[in-house]
Amino acid sequence: MSLIVSGQVWTHSTAKGGDLVVLLAIADNADEETYEAFPGIEYLADKTNLSTRGVRYAIKRLVEAGELEILERGGFRQGESRANLYRVNCGTNRQSLQGVRTGKMQQTNRNPASPQPSVEPKGVCSGKAAVHAFEDLTAKLALSGDIEADAVGLLSARHKADRKIVTAKEMAVAAAVIAAFRDEIGVAWSLGPHLKSVVLRAREVPSWTPETHVDLVRAACEDPWWERTREKRRPTGPNVVYSPAAFVRAVQAAADNKKGRKRELDRFDKYDAHIARQAAAREEKGK
Repeated sequence: MSLIVSGQVWTHSTAKGGDLVVLLAIADNADEETYEAFPGIEYLADKTNLSTRGVRYAIKRLVEAGELEILERGGFRQGESRANLYRVNCGTNRQSLQGVRTGKMQQTNRNPASPQPSVEPKGVCSGKAAVHAFEDLTAKLALSGDIEADAVGLLSARHKADRKIVTAKEMAVAAAVIAAFRDEIGVAWSLGPHLKSVVLRAREVPSWTPETHVDLVRAACEDPWWERTREKRRPTGPNVVYSPAAFVRAVQAAADNKKGRKRELDRFDKYDAHIARQAAAREEKGK
């Protein structure tokens, strides 16, 4: 999922109804650099709860409005079925992107049944260099031995998240986040199962240091909104805060706390107020 492209759609698109839903579904699958995606019609229909005909009409209207561009038509070629290749034009520099195809998307095999190529980000170092960089970044952090060992092992194996090799800085962020959650909640989570979700969120704010993420975790744990549900469920792990929607909420809440702004009531706060009113009513009735 691409929060960057989806955010551009929410901000700049003039589409409404089913057209907007289809555009958001395509944006969710778009590359954050090229704004290109190749979801199939049936996939979009399933994701948007529209018929395949409704999806096709929505795409046609979006293309006519200039908010979506079909770079390459799909079809059945050389024994395999291929989806259209789209570019989301909301919030992008259309003149600089018009007619330009990036090497990454040109080389991508858009057959969903075949394995996708991995993309190695710039500045990725491997082997001992990555381990040394990770150790330098986490020198001031109190990491437990198992977290550090897992991180070193994953770096040495050139572990990938969303087809991109995890860098030393991203691994340092993930290790710091897991350690912070252990300290705040007291559950011995391991690094591996939560690595992808943390790394994907870290890529959305590449300027953040591991210490910044630690501060975010602490701010989120001061107001554990995930406990204020009807079932009063406990957090299932760092994925609660580092899911796409919850991460945006946690960032906003941390910024509000830092600047002393009063946080707006959300549905969890309203539910708490509703329960309090019910309890007060019962108590008053009992008197």
